[in-house]
Amino acid sequence: MIKESKEFLNLPVITTEEGNEIATTVNFLINANEKKVVAITVKDSEYYKALKLIPVKQIIGVGKDALIINKPNNIIPYTNIASAENLLQDGISIIGTTVINNNGEVKGTVSEYCLDEQYNIVKLIIHNNDEVYDIPIDKVNVLAKEHTVINDNLLNDVKEEKVIPKDWFSEYKLILEGEPKLTNTLRIKDKTYPSGTKLNEQTLKEICDTGDEKILNDLYNYIE
Repeated sequence: MIKESKEFLNLPVITTEEGNEIATTVNFLINANEKKVVAITVKDSEYYKALKLIPVKQIIGVGKDALIINKPNNIIPYTNIASAENLLQDGISIIGTTVINNNGEVKGTVSEYCLDEQYNIVKLIIHNNDEVYDIPIDKVNVLAKEHTVINDNLLNDVKEEKVIPKDWFSEYKLILEGEPKLTNTLRIKDKTYPSGTKLNEQTLKEICDTGDEKILNDLYNYIE
């Protein structure tokens, strides 16, 4: 299953061995040459001692509410991975980098990227003024700290792949006829909608305007 990078971050880390929440996911450790994530950095109760991470091979599952590992010692100091220090120095984050082609022409900015089940980066989402493009990773030459370098003919290739933002408000507007309310607390970006909140047109529009596809794809499960 393909997931956007944001679906892995700011999640509680829970073990199957004890059922305890032991950390929170923070960021990715990315191997730019292989175009894949090798680990997820975390913050735990001893975060001030050393940077810790979870190698992706230790991750059992990732859902909208938590990231699951087997036991606490699946979280390890970054020094336990030989390549980690070099990858940290590379500082690859992808999101926010300027997209440029081999002719030195700026083509936009990376706003998101997606991972497959093996944590390979499979595509980038690029914003270029009012246009949004979904870019396969095989069309990306270089992932660097400040720039993402693409093939010269990329813009022509992706014209047909332009992503049209989904009209979430129109999709959910009909539910307002039933005077719905939230059955669970809903947190989107900097806003919190408590359980029991009645959905009116203004509230629904606020939620839809966030564009948070992780929540919006699952919104029916939050209402009655």
